[in-house]
Amino acid sequence: MNLFWRTWGKMAHWATVWLGKAKHPYFKTNSGIFIDLNHFEAARWHTQQIKHHILHARRNDCSNIFTLQQELHLGIEYHATYQIRFVSSRGKWRNLAFAIFADFTCGIEKAQGVFAAPLCYMKHSSFAAEDLPSSYLGFFSELTNTPFPIIMAILGGGWYSKQMPDPNFRSRNFRFLPLDARKNYSEHGAWPSPLMLALNELEDTTYLWRRIDAGIHLNLPIGRIPIWSDTNE
Repeated sequence: MNLFWRTWGKMAHWATVWLGKAKHPYFKTNSGIFIDLNHFEAARWHTQQIKHHILHARRNDCSNIFTLQQELHLGIEYHATYQIRFVSSRGKWRNLAFAIFADFTCGIEKAQGVFAAPLCYMKHSSFAAEDLPSSYLGFFSELTNTPFPIIMAILGGGWYSKQMPDPNFRSRNFRFLPLDARKNYSEHGAWPSPLMLALNELEDTTYLWRRIDAGIHLNLPIGRIPIWSDTNE
């Protein structure tokens, strides 16, 4: 029975997200929250990778080094390499997953605004109001195996939209919380309790991981051309 519901959930998730995203890249809830489906799906994929490497390190009681990548625009990619130093079997691996996820996701936003903007004309997209909240929901979806239709229901329903959020919504958002439509998007709101995770990205995780390096590169047929790099060695 559990297998049936997991299978149904995955099928419902992909049908809802991809059929909607094909024509409408945004979902707007009845409460005024914008969800960028591209950020949502990218976050699910990154969370899947992070979870895989953390659990591998925990199972084998070893350090693990891995790289995450995200295309910014037409072959220009942001990448970050992480080392998981140690994960005890009783450790808070979800906290660790969110710490790495938050670092990588914020790195993407920073790269868009500071380093990739002259090449990609993407500065306006850096830390856009819907970006981090959409990524958080993708993280939540993957970590808890919650399909998108269930998340939509928890948020009170809504509709798909082709249009960018209205100008009042284009303020920058540096937190993984939605901006409150009832307050003209000037203050953060809270997620409904079913979507809250008891996580603290800084709690007891700083000694468990580190970012080795991060940067931006251009993918060409002749290979990668570095554009910017930041090494934490």
